[in-house]
Amino acid sequence: MYRWFTLSYLDVGDLLAERGRGLQVFWTVTLILAALCGWAASCAASKSREGRGMNGLALLGRYFAASIRSQMQYPASALMLTVGQLAATAIEMVSIWALFDRFGAVKGWRFGEVMFFYALINISFSIADFVTRGFDVFGTDFVRTGDFDRLLLRPRSATLQRVGHDFRISRFGRFLQAAFILAVATSSL
Repeated sequence: MYRWFTLSYLDVGDLLAERGRGLQVFWTVTLILAALCGWAASCAASKSREGRGMNGLALLGRYFAASIRSQMQYPASALMLTVGQLAATAIEMVSIWALFDRFGAVKGWRFGEVMFFYALINISFSIADFVTRGFDVFGTDFVRTGDFDRLLLRPRSATLQRVGHDFRISRFGRFLQAAFILAVATSSL
């Protein structure tokens, strides 16, 4: 019943032999890392229009640091938001567990397999929500108020400035919970 909570000590050969799931995990992680490395390389290669000055990745790092510093002005609030994100996704996970506990496997899908996909989806969503917050508020905060004109006048791309607009610390709650579930679900495959 609570088998997925215990970490089994499978070696790599057993993991690869069990219906190829280990290979799927390997390629999924490889593709995610390749996408992140490609994005970082493209940011590092971008230079200002004059060919001098700070590159895109360094500017993004400064945006990130400024955003985190501003959110850490109220550390209790940042911590409560992070715990709230973790609790919201934990409630989803408990409801999925309750369904599988009551009905068992659903059309051949076991609880560990569903949790594996659940974790991958939540990791992807938390990263996307962390990085693209500026695009969520684009219409309300920038177009409607006229602040988008300021971005267009700067010598950087509007996309880079949108990505660096706001990094939410609270998204780490969802990411940490999903990473833990991914580790546990991978061991149960």
